[in-house]
Amino acid sequence: MIENWLGCEVEPGRFQMRNYVPQPEKELILPEEWFKHFPTGREIFNFVLQALPRNKWVKSIDALLLKRREFEFEVFQKIENADVLPQIGNGFHAVEEFIKYAHSVSNRRKSRTGISLELNLESIFVDEKLAFETQAITENRKKPDFLFPSGEAYHDSNFPSTKLHMMAAKTCCKDRWRQVLNEANRISLKHLFTLQQGVSGNQLREMKDNNVALVVPAPQIGSFPKKWRNSLLTLDSFVQRIRAQQLNVHGFEQWIN
Repeated sequence: MIENWLGCEVEPGRFQMRNYVPQPEKELILPEEWFKHFPTGREIFNFVLQALPRNKWVKSIDALLLKRREFEFEVFQKIENADVLPQIGNGFHAVEEFIKYAHSVSNRRKSRTGISLELNLESIFVDEKLAFETQAITENRKKPDFLFPSGEAYHDSNFPSTKLHMMAAKTCCKDRWRQVLNEANRISLKHLFTLQQGVSGNQLREMKDNNVALVVPAPQIGSFPKKWRNSLLTLDSFVQRIRAQQLNVHGFEQWIN
């Protein structure tokens, strides 16, 4: 409903003002071929990585993730405008044709934002030199977004369960956080990274009761109920916790792919 009212995509934590007219900014130069063939999410993200590399970033990794997301959306929006506006200008011959096209545009947006979050986290974990695996298979063909340190370690009973961790990535958790509960039976505490701000105290209590620990970007912690803020992990604190544990596993290298 909000997207229909604003006429643009809404993401958790993104400020919007309906009648705001942005000031002119430096022109964004994108590859010409992207205006002929719509780029993949990974192509767009690689472009963002080149513009905002980790080795030139002096602030926190939490701030880096948010900045990359903001810049990535700007890139995507420019390409989308070039791709979609001409089609709208040409018009449609039937309502069904318009509805089908609108759905395809909306689905591309939804697909992009989910893939984007996973790519952002993956890049940061690589830069921070954590051992992890994406989409590793656990029980019943489940595939956590991130498994630390690897699927091999998870399926090896010799690897201590207390050193295993998983993280699910969801832009909005809402009731979707329940999906992570059975993704890895050997891991009692599930970590969930989200961009959703202002989750209610009741929902946070329910997550805690089900052993789900919420990880959120540090700049967004102030949007959560005050009594719960100290229980939230930032991306930086999560990375430090995983790194410390991985350094304390004897013979750790044998479980790294």
